[in-house]
Amino acid sequence: MRPTNSSALLRLVPHLCLLLLSAACGGAPKDGASTLTPEETARIEAEVREVEDRFNGAYARNDMETYWTFYDDDLTQWMDSGRLSLERYRRDWTAMLEAGGAVLEARMEDLQVMVSPAGDAAVASYRLIVRLRDGQGKETSGTYHESDTWFRRDGQWKVVHLHYSAAGGGQTPAPGGAP
Repeated sequence: MRPTNSSALLRLVPHLCLLLLSAACGGAPKDGASTLTPEETARIEAEVREVEDRFNGAYARNDMETYWTFYDDDLTQWMDSGRLSLERYRRDWTAMLEAGGAVLEARMEDLQVMVSPAGDAAVASYRLIVRLRDGQGKETSGTYHESDTWFRRDGQWKVVHLHYSAAGGGQTPAPGGAP
């Protein structure tokens, strides 16, 4: 019995779907391999390092107007004290500054940047050495581990997730449990 045109076509559909799927996946990176050239990856890494310098520089200068602009509105954070919303972080930090508190020093060490295969996301991790004065004039200092997850949104790098924790035992957490 000879197949009709429609039954032959129906038998070809799964093969055509596999062929299209294979073609669509053929350009995707395998095992996390980058679709960027090494030069593009290096350029984006340098860009993220520069953004990290400006981000932490604003924090160190107590320039909160600039500092808050680096965060995406849907930021998630993980601090020693637990999860902290951007709204709560902003409120607690503003209250501490208004009471006379200040960042006296904030210095990054051992900055490492990993760029996503598409170049639209990056993770920056580092040690942050911080010296603070609280609203009562007491100074504290500590070393923290920080990881910032950056997404490029509307042409700008924004922190979408931040993980901040005291390095080792006996460190004094920042006021409000935040950097």
